[in-house]
Amino acid sequence: MSTGFKTLLLAHHTGDTSAAGRAIADFSGRVAQRSGGLLNIADMPGSTLGNIPALLRLVMDGKADMAFAPFDRLCELIPKFGFVGMPFVFDDLAHADRVLNGPFADWALPDLLQRGLHSLSSWEWGRRQISNRVRPLQQPADLAGLRIRVPPIAINLDAIQALGAMPVVVEFARLIPALRQGMVDGQENPVAIIHGYRLYEQQRYLSLLDYSYGGMLHIINRRSFEALSAEHQKILAEESRQAGQAMRLALRTEELSQIEALRTAGMRIERPDPQPFRIALQPARERLIERFGAARGGSFLAMVEHLRAGPATEDAV
Repeated sequence: MSTGFKTLLLAHHTGDTSAAGRAIADFSGRVAQRSGGLLNIADMPGSTLGNIPALLRLVMDGKADMAFAPFDRLCELIPKFGFVGMPFVFDDLAHADRVLNGPFADWALPDLLQRGLHSLSSWEWGRRQISNRVRPLQQPADLAGLRIRVPPIAINLDAIQALGAMPVVVEFARLIPALRQGMVDGQENPVAIIHGYRLYEQQRYLSLLDYSYGGMLHIINRRSFEALSAEHQKILAEESRQAGQAMRLALRTEELSQIEALRTAGMRIERPDPQPFRIALQPARERLIERFGAARGGSFLAMVEHLRAGPATEDAV
């Protein structure tokens, strides 16, 4: 195992000024400091080296050392991760924490190792909301005919289709041009993304639905990780976990002020009754379970039901 100078390439899709970008900068600085400059992170943000699937492939092939893999992209490799974004599956953020940082980690992470990847920690992306430039969305019928950008992920496509809108697949790196050029009427992303990427400049209406939870794993190529000394492995894992927890806290504590900032910037913000949306999205839930396997879906939903109330758990994923 290497104990000398080492640079690890971290290729990711987030921006420098986003909550993730700030957390990554803190992570990189702390790793360099704790290792006495022997372990350094070469940060390549903003999809510089490709879109999310390409970045995941770079890490799997050993051409990059680390990346951030959203659960809804990992599900193409490991179906268990596909259930995390199931519409309205979690009661709230605390419920999501109990599931994902508890039994879900024990259930899903061994499959990751079999793919040549190692998870350093779990980071948060946020709960998805829907914005558009046409009209307020008070009920599912209001989405009829709207062209809503979705990532190239079946879960999101099914959800938007179930709500009566027309999903338009656009990679995250092309989201802003798609909005500016009028290719789509709206999009769905967490508040932090809508605020941080100034989507309010193209979007007039925002509906706070919290309909799907998004997280991502800080992954490292298994061979790259195992080539490090035990001390450097420990530093990477601890600092990734600390940075991920700091990002999670920032996302959650800053959301209210970001909503107010969006309102000040001219967005009309609604918080509709979620029940009609929950009913409308039931077919999307059923398709998701069919796609990723009824047995796996049953195991996941059993965890969800078991942990609907209980103590919070420390980050384990």
